[in-house]
Amino acid sequence: MKKILILAAAALLVLSACKELQRANPLDPESPDYTGIKYEGEVSYPADTTIKVMRWNSGSLYLGAYNSAYSNCVVKMAPGVAPQFFNDPQPAAAEFGGILDMCDDAAGNIYITDGSENIYTLSPGGVITSFGHNTNSGEGLFIEWSGNELYISSVYDKTINRYSENGIPVDSQVLSFTANGSFTPGKLFKAGSGIFVINLENPSEMVKLEAGLSPGDIYTMPVFITDSAVYSADKTQLLSAYAVYRVDTEINTLFKWGYYGQGEGRVFNGRSIVYDSVGKKTYVLDGHVIKIFGE
Repeated sequence: MKKILILAAAALLVLSACKELQRANPLDPESPDYTGIKYEGEVSYPADTTIKVMRWNSGSLYLGAYNSAYSNCVVKMAPGVAPQFFNDPQPAAAEFGGILDMCDDAAGNIYITDGSENIYTLSPGGVITSFGHNTNSGEGLFIEWSGNELYISSVYDKTINRYSENGIPVDSQVLSFTANGSFTPGKLFKAGSGIFVINLENPSEMVKLEAGLSPGDIYTMPVFITDSAVYSADKTQLLSAYAVYRVDTEINTLFKWGYYGQGEGRVFNGRSIVYDSVGKKTYVLDGHVIKIFGE
């Protein structure tokens, strides 16, 4: 009897999952559940390129990637212009290591970490410069730009660091545990005027950084967060493997999309996200496909 009950429960779970997949997709404008997000196709990018992370700045899509011809590189893609490849950081090294993270500022500069102790800056004119963070932190640096300063989290020594825009250290703070337990600083993101850092050991948990980089309130999401993109002054889009969450400055979910239905607009393996506030387009790296969503 017990075995029959277990089999019946399993069958109900399978049936429930199938029904969920067959629900009307809110990304389909013809659906009665349409909520304002529309799948608009895919971005074509250079062949033999594996994308690690994306950023959007001044009308261009920047890909931190590996290309068979250019090795580890940044690819700049703009409408009507052939893709540009940047892979010669000067004066630090002959080429990037494996690109880990990128961020950007209002002047059009792209900041890059690559598994070394260096922070690289790609200028709008295509010039790459660098400064060293410290020799012990090359195993993992994540980076974010806010208020004319760079915020850098180090996996190796579990610190959060703040630098001026010209690479001068301003402040640092160890963040190795919270009230919830062990903490390893991972991805950083902005929500309103706040900077948040995701726990690499549990990517559903994040901490808001207070003045002096000390840890403040702890927030949790129902899923692991893989990337983020500022949506507006008071809203941020957080990406998980299977959905996009639009949240407010207190990480309350306002809107969720890409998570069910039969249409192409589903997110199956969300890895990176950017938002074009001018064109009102969201780009999601879903596995090896860059999907475009409009409003």
